[in-house]
Amino acid sequence: MMAKVGARPTNTTKNHRHGQEIEMYADSLVGLLSVLDVLRPAFTEPSFRNLLVLFCGWVLTQGPHAVTQALVFTGIPGRKHHEAFHRFFSRGTWSPDRVGRWLFVSICARLLPPDAPIGAGVDDTLASKKDDYHPG
Repeated sequence: MMAKVGARPTNTTKNHRHGQEIEMYADSLVGLLSVLDVLRPAFTEPSFRNLLVLFCGWVLTQGPHAVTQALVFTGIPGRKHHEAFHRFFSRGTWSPDRVGRWLFVSICARLLPPDAPIGAGVDDTLASKKDDYHPG
């Protein structure tokens, strides 16, 4: 069936809106991935690649967020065994302290003027206090 000249197909607006949504999601994903790129020095290259896969899967996952579920959404099963991604958390060669430091330094660099003093409140609730000074 041919459309009338000058007639607008009924789904054009929907497709156009869908294209804008995809662009919006793509821009958001690029922004999120640039944040992850700041953390790259805190990981080995294989660990960083696993982080990217897990992160993308985590963002795409609907429902329960588990490592295996996130991997299903990335399409990685069948190409790489899921245990490699579970090992990322249990025996990975990255340090959460290094990741936190890189993230903190990056946030400060973007939000604060150079040489600005930083005030911080510290909660030591979970810190061990069993020593000579804090016999507890």
